[in-house]
Amino acid sequence: RLRKESDDNQYSLGTFSKYGVSIILAGRAPEILARKPLTPAADIWAMGVVFYYVLTGLNSPFGEDPSIKPSDDEILNGRYNLQRLMTTHGMTPRRAIEARHLLSAMLSPDPSRRPTAEEVLRHPLLWDDDVAMIRVSELHASSASLKSSLTNILQNVSTKALLNGGGNERGALLAAVSMDLQDWQRQVDPTLLSRVFSHSQRTAASLPSNGAAEGKSTKKAKGGVENNLKPYGSGFADLLRFCRNVYEHPPVDKEIAPIITKLIEAAGGERSFLPEGVDPEGAHRRLTRKQRRALFASYVTVTFPGLPLAVYECELSLEQAVFSVRVFLIQRYRRLERADEGNDRAFPRTEHQPREREERLSGNEGNQGRDGDA
Repeated sequence: RLRKESDDNQYSLGTFSKYGVSIILAGRAPEILARKPLTPAADIWAMGVVFYYVLTGLNSPFGEDPSIKPSDDEILNGRYNLQRLMTTHGMTPRRAIEARHLLSAMLSPDPSRRPTAEEVLRHPLLWDDDVAMIRVSELHASSASLKSSLTNILQNVSTKALLNGGGNERGALLAAVSMDLQDWQRQVDPTLLSRVFSHSQRTAASLPSNGAAEGKSTKKAKGGVENNLKPYGSGFADLLRFCRNVYEHPPVDKEIAPIITKLIEAAGGERSFLPEGVDPEGAHRRLTRKQRRALFASYVTVTFPGLPLAVYECELSLEQAVFSVRVFLIQRYRRLERADEGNDRAFPRTEHQPREREERLSGNEGNQGRDGDA
């Protein structure tokens, strides 16, 4: 928790004090400066300052000079400079985008707009490449079950983010990410595209003609996975579909070389983007399925650095949509319950009513029997 360190208005993050670690913050949380009650959101702000230091080596994300203690006005108005993350040595474009997205939320001057600790842990900044590909597959599957257009969802999310706050950090990032993911086919190696596209065409051609006439565009694949057989487009949903299919059917030998070349070039001639155990000079046919999938996952996040963030934002949007539907159904159910209770009060039923009705019915049946006998 935040605590006052001395009389010179310095504050420390006391969470780690029991481990012998003393973290002195450059500045104080907006709530402290405004003399408002402290909540766990103040710790999230403090951790945002710590994250920034860990990622950049700079003392403060606020102000023009990160080596100088920020003014209270800069903190209260949220005047941080996260652009420095884009030029930090060793920071990949993907991690820089995700760090800017997360820190802009953690350092918000409004405590209610900061993420919780659980939400911080769910952020794509903490995903590795394989986790990102798994989330790609899960998002594609969930959107198909909900019959939602992911391309439209991403566009709506970025537009709303831009309008909410007049071009804030999150809105600008999402707009840039959405633009980068358009026309994705031009950025993918033609060898990969050729295999996936030709497979899709062959599978579609093997379908019965009556299935096509009925407008069926999916086929149950081995293992219960549905393969979408419509042609690939240039939208965000098509990119997710492509990534899911290649991740499930990893690159073959002739596709490995251009992937490795791209990863080495992106790392400035180094091998830092290559998965563990992958030797660029080794025989590609000896690569395991796990290594091939890891190679493709790294290739995707290097080629499309904003993809994990786009997946994360669409996941949140779908969760909110599902939650809204559930709230609506619960409210509707409660209204119906209240209506039934009102009817019961207007037309009360006594304990003897069902029995009296049965007796009348049985009496009528007995009379009808006697009349018949007569």
